[in-house]
Amino acid sequence: MRPICLVRTVERAAACLITLCILQNPARALADDMERSLVRVVVTSQGYDPFIPWQKTPPVMHRGYGVLIDSNRVLTVAQLIQNSTIIELQQGMSGEMHPAVVELSDVDANLAILRIVDPAGMKPLVSLPMAEKVSRESRVQIVQLNDTGEISRGDAKIVDISVNDFATTSGSILVFTALADINVNGQGAVVLHEGAVAGLIMWYDHNTRIGTMLPYPILKHFVSDAAGERYRGFAAAGFSWAPLVDPAERRYLKVDKHSGGIVVLTVRPRTGAAEALLPQDVILEWDGCAIDNLGFYDDRDFGRLALPYLIKGHRYPGDTVEAKIVRNGELKTVHIPLTRQADEQMLIPDNSAGARAEYLVDGGFLIRELTGDYMRAYGDGWLADADARLVHYSLTRADKPEQPGDRVVILSRVLADSINVGYQSMRDQVITHVNGEPVRNMADVFRLVEQHKGLRRMRMLSMSIDIVLDPETIDSANRRIMRTYQIPSLRFKRTETRTRD
Repeated sequence: MRPICLVRTVERAAACLITLCILQNPARALADDMERSLVRVVVTSQGYDPFIPWQKTPPVMHRGYGVLIDSNRVLTVAQLIQNSTIIELQQGMSGEMHPAVVELSDVDANLAILRIVDPAGMKPLVSLPMAEKVSRESRVQIVQLNDTGEISRGDAKIVDISVNDFATTSGSILVFTALADINVNGQGAVVLHEGAVAGLIMWYDHNTRIGTMLPYPILKHFVSDAAGERYRGFAAAGFSWAPLVDPAERRYLKVDKHSGGIVVLTVRPRTGAAEALLPQDVILEWDGCAIDNLGFYDDRDFGRLALPYLIKGHRYPGDTVEAKIVRNGELKTVHIPLTRQADEQMLIPDNSAGARAEYLVDGGFLIRELTGDYMRAYGDGWLADADARLVHYSLTRADKPEQPGDRVVILSRVLADSINVGYQSMRDQVITHVNGEPVRNMADVFRLVEQHKGLRRMRMLSMSIDIVLDPETIDSANRRIMRTYQIPSLRFKRTETRTRD
């Protein structure tokens, strides 16, 4: 018979071992879940040169991350898969690549869903839940893969929650800022809070160790909407506004100095705001929340936030919200239908997705529409480097077409040839007339060129006379220009788009 003290010692040791296993198992379970949830997204992308729209840019490879949201779909950032030609997924501790395709991409939120072509060929997959509550000062983990394919984790702290504008998103969007102790090595790195997905990293600054992330409310909105019969996207009201702090301006608008409120500057035609708001209306309350004189409200989840999140984060296109306003000194209640801010309705579409531009080359004159990505192609200093008139259009009129379908048609550049001697240095000129008739978009340009069997004359906003081309020599000039500049086609119309360009 064994001594009682020895039996008790063994029992205590076994109990300690069981307790230790219980304590360690959640961490191990979380590690196992991450290994089966996190994937590296490897993208080969190739877009078109905005200045030479028939020519593709050199292919580049991007590496980022995605997280599984169900048995065969992965959530990632839209910027990562822009202009993608090949998308492959790689699991941790594996060099095998698995093809995926884009199921849905929304540049308004910088989010995309990828569908795994053959999920059965991958190691067992598991999806992670979305976080329920993350606030300022919350401790989170940033999860990614290191060079050996192992899960790599770093601690981080949420240091700011705000609503900001970004070049890759349409309008303002809710973002979290995290201070990390790990160098993030790819867009879409997953941020966890208590084992649930708190967000995806959009950008990371290696110098400051600051990461900007799309938080879980935006992710939830996108994923739940994508699961419906029809994707609705993120809501927009269709007006611009400014803080209302100046006492003199408040007196002029007949608003009490203690009542808060913001002033409406413009309303976009054919939006919900156009039905209910006027310039110089003062918005005191939106959807039941008081708006202060800087445009902030008290959000139920995150405290003091700017108005755009009250529109974009809490509502969907098709919803109608109630607003209390002051108009000419009179307190009113109006109802505003929310819509989706469609890029094609803009005077200057942003084209954050990098779609191929329509263009026409005739007599060496390259004609196209002005877009946001065209301006950004000038680089970070585009405000100073691009044509001043186009900068003015971009800053003041981008969302203000006078009629549906209005665009800014420009002479992008002139391909030098004997037919256009004297005009070779012209570029970024706004075109108002083609073949003697006004043009509002590229559809008008194509129609008039086809009607007159070529580009015969053209008028710029900056010139009071037309540029006239010789119809007898333009055909031979076009053939010469195609050979000299290696242009495969002198025009590209959207209706001619094939499945893959």
